[in-house]
Amino acid sequence: MRIIKEIKHNDTYREIIKAVVFCAIFFVWTMLSHIFLFLPPMIGLLFIIFIDLYQKKNFIGIIAIMFCLVVFESENQLPLGVLALVFLIINYIISEKFNLIFGHNIFFIFWYVGLLYLGYFLVIYIIKMFGSGLGFSLHFIFIFYFLCESCIGLFYEKFKY
Repeated sequence: MRIIKEIKHNDTYREIIKAVVFCAIFFVWTMLSHIFLFLPPMIGLLFIIFIDLYQKKNFIGIIAIMFCLVVFESENQLPLGVLALVFLIINYIISEKFNLIFGHNIFFIFWYVGLLYLGYFLVIYIIKMFGSGLGFSLHFIFIFYFLCESCIGLFYEKFKY
C-alpha cells in the first residue's frame, strides 16, 4: 500500500513540474510574440490542449492553462477571465456536443480554433461596445494566426500519442 502512495505522490510532482515548464514555455512564447509579430499567440493550441486535459480530468494541467490565459490577457491588457470563460463555453456547448454526435474527429480542430477566435473577438467587441477603452480590433493577421494554430493543433492531435 505504501508503494502505491509513493507512486501517486511522484506522479503528482511530475504533473506539477510539467505544468510549471508548460507555463514557462508559454510565457517565453508570449514575450517572443510581442517582439516578432508574425508569431501566433497560441490560444488555439491552448484550447486544444485544454480539451485534451479536460477529457483526462487533469486538474493540475487545467489550472496551468488557466494561469497561461491570465498571463496572456494581462500581457495584452485585456479584461481578465474573458478568455477562460470563452474556453469553458466553447468546450461545454460545442466541443463536447460534437464529440458525442460525430465522435472525435481530428479535422474539427479548424472548427474549434475558428470558433474560439470568433467567440473571443465577439466578447471583446461587446465589452468595447459598452464603453470600455480597449484598443483591440480584428486584423487580417488573425486569419494567419488561425491557420497557423490550426495546423499546429493538427500536428498535436496527430502526434500526442
